[in-house]
Amino acid sequence: MPDRWDAIVIGGGLAGISSAVRLGQAGSRVLLLDRRPYLGGRASSFVDRATGQVTDVCQHVTLGCCTALDRLLHDLGVHDRLRYLDTITFQDRQGRRASLKAAALPPPLHLAPSLLRLPWLSLREKVSSTRLMAAVSGDAPAPDDATDFRSYLIARGIPIRLLDRLVEPLIVSACNAPSAQVAVHHGIAVLRESLLLTRTGYQLGLFTLPLGELFTEPTRELLARSGGEIRSRTIVRNVSHKPREGFTVTLISGETHRSDACVLAVPSDALPDLLPHGALDAQVLGNSVALRHAPIVAVHLWFDDELDCPEAIGLLDRDVHWVFNKSRTWTSPPSSGAYLTTVTSAADELASLPSSEILRRTLNDVRDSLRLPPMLAPHHSRVAIERKATLVPAPGTDRLRPGQRTLLPGLAIAGDWTATGWPSTMEGAVRSGRIAAEIILRDTR
Repeated sequence: MPDRWDAIVIGGGLAGISSAVRLGQAGSRVLLLDRRPYLGGRASSFVDRATGQVTDVCQHVTLGCCTALDRLLHDLGVHDRLRYLDTITFQDRQGRRASLKAAALPPPLHLAPSLLRLPWLSLREKVSSTRLMAAVSGDAPAPDDATDFRSYLIARGIPIRLLDRLVEPLIVSACNAPSAQVAVHHGIAVLRESLLLTRTGYQLGLFTLPLGELFTEPTRELLARSGGEIRSRTIVRNVSHKPREGFTVTLISGETHRSDACVLAVPSDALPDLLPHGALDAQVLGNSVALRHAPIVAVHLWFDDELDCPEAIGLLDRDVHWVFNKSRTWTSPPSSGAYLTTVTSAADELASLPSSEILRRTLNDVRDSLRLPPMLAPHHSRVAIERKATLVPAPGTDRLRPGQRTLLPGLAIAGDWTATGWPSTMEGAVRSGRIAAEIILRDTR
């Protein structure tokens, strides 16, 4: 192991991976440190003891408009482990199904036929979808505007039912917050990027293997080409800095590592304990810690028998927002039966309940929506709650999100909670990591 690294990246989530990959591609010897056994952070995996199966903590998906994540997957050589669905199925509480699928029309008209066929919208509401698209096609208000996205659309005459049955499912899934808690510029960006700008922006990307396996070894192999390494199950105590000596990273074991540069790709509430003295203005640091996050609830269900369930289906007016059939998506699924994962975003109410009640509600929604026998039960289940899953992109929040540059040359921060112009998503995390790496390269070369 080198006595001194070109750069040390602390945190192996997507922001840290993105930083490390960019630095490694530039020829830097990078040491990537993470406390978990697999890379990916919240987009990672664990071994379920009952089944022995490597399982994602929560289902993660991407969209066709997420270009930075797409580029990272290409850089790691794993883009072929991502499959995009060009037909996205939704179902309402009455059991009516409809799909979003691009027609042979140029954008922004390519999804118009699908929108006009939605059975849960009246003719007036369908016609109003043109007004909705016009409302998100113009210039967005400034990021510090106090108006929320729902109020913004209501003021422009968008019918409430159109908001509830079309806008809300998309915004909640992308932003992990209802439209009434989302800043206008983020709401506009989500709809514009996914529905209007390109024919493929709406497509849902599903990974065909567990996320821990997707990121860990490919990142290790890429970093090794420039002499870099990954140290997993490693906890950092602090980072110190001395002029002309660089950075010293101290682990809880007492072991130390020195480097010319450092990227802190950690959650906002972990930042104060790691930052070298004077690296961030006190007000900026305080704002970062005060950022509000929202939970996501995932429920994993293993059934003895195969089930008639699409790879992905969005549910309207239910506790469960999405059901994913991993038995169809993964290239190495369980040997028999069905493995389903459900996701509920902006899950403040559901996350407050006991796991037994979460499971009961989830099973009721799955049985009812998939028309399964009322007594059908999984042979194994697991409830996973990510209580601080993502930042709530509320009005005014972006002015509290810090940039990636710190007051110390050679030190940058990264994470989906930093200022990227995107909501707190995998795409935002990857963008932040790349920005941080570019700062390091400019500071050290």
